[in-house]
Amino acid sequence: MKGLRAGLPQVAAAALVLGAAAVSAQKPSEDPREDHPFVLAYRCDGGDAVAVRYPAFKDVRKQPITLSWDGRRYTLRYVQTAGDARYVTGNRYLEWRLRGHTGFLGVPGVAPPILANCQPY
Repeated sequence: MKGLRAGLPQVAAAALVLGAAAVSAQKPSEDPREDHPFVLAYRCDGGDAVAVRYPAFKDVRKQPITLSWDGRRYTLRYVQTAGDARYVTGNRYLEWRLRGHTGFLGVPGVAPPILANCQPY
């Protein structure tokens, strides 16, 4: 019995190594947002909330987003920018900008934004 107990740490260590190797050999799970639309809710400075329905990542430049705020819905299209992700309404009245995971809702060319520091929750 004493010899069996002495060998348990080596068996446990071998099992951990084999388990880690099996996990690393598996294909990483794909992000479902690559192929499917999704909704993110944001809380902004001042307590305002915004919900944004994004298209699948593969369609982000072709499909519009839908932004819900203050009881209204807005359709915004992707606009090419150097760094931020930027979406604007057809009449260019509103824009939704993402810097990393932080969103800003505003009027293009007008500062400060209407809603600032919107964080997903």
